[in-house]
Amino acid sequence: MKLPWTHAELAELKRSMGKRLESTEAERVNVRPLPPLSEQEAHDLLNSIIDRAFDRALDSDECFLHGQALACYRMAIEVRMLGREGRYFVLSEADIERAAKKAATDE
Repeated sequence: MKLPWTHAELAELKRSMGKRLESTEAERVNVRPLPPLSEQEAHDLLNSIIDRAFDRALDSDECFLHGQALACYRMAIEVRMLGREGRYFVLSEADIERAAKKAATDE
């Protein structure tokens, strides 16, 4: 089976994503990256954020955290669907394709 991307293309994608990550971290100094979470951990974190939103409007950092938690939850579900247990970051081929297109337009 031939892989759809070369090592050079993936290295360029990694470089581009690294630049975007650095930029995001500079913009969001109060937010730290989430580690890989299990499905239950991500679900619990999402529920706690939603509980806060019932009481008051979330600030922009909390909204960003919600997006991170949602991404972790989606990845945890994909991990379960792949028959794995534990905490992993998972990028589907569609995720890689979207990131590659974004990297190409950023240049």
